[in-house]
Amino acid sequence: MKLRHLSVALTGVLLAATSLVVSPASAVSLSQQQLGVVANNCYVGQVGMQHLRRDDVVLRINLGNLYGAVVAQASAFTTRLGNDNVKSKAITSTTQLLNSSENQFQNDFNNYAILLENGLSLNCASNPQQFYNILTETQEARADTNRDVQSLNQQLGQYIQEISALKPPTSGQQGATQ
Repeated sequence: MKLRHLSVALTGVLLAATSLVVSPASAVSLSQQQLGVVANNCYVGQVGMQHLRRDDVVLRINLGNLYGAVVAQASAFTTRLGNDNVKSKAITSTTQLLNSSENQFQNDFNNYAILLENGLSLNCASNPQQFYNILTETQEARADTNRDVQSLNQQLGQYIQEISALKPPTSGQQGATQ
């Protein structure tokens, strides 16, 4: 929770100091005064980014491993159902969606990590406009990753419901259909 407050505080400080409303689709040109405020305060932002990098790498590894393992198990189970002639288009479709979403999560988190590193390696006092743009892109990439997590959790819930709805085959039946 501290990390979230730090992230929110960091974002608030930079946005309040520059008094801008940022549109995610476009880069904002800062005035000279705003550039000065960002240049004078950017090291505080970089300290916050260092904390995010340290904590998020653990989260990324843990979540990535967890989602990877769960999706692999779901894929194996879905394949086993097919081999046992248990047909379920819904389960197959959800499993494919889970695979795709897990890949999207990995890609988005990698993009976020790269942007975070770019912001940390930049001499922000000399390049306040570039730092501000990277910070904004990093926030957007982090939000994308959060949406991926929410999507994966929802899809996993759907997969569990679909598995729970399977009916075991009765004697003489080849497999359940859905």
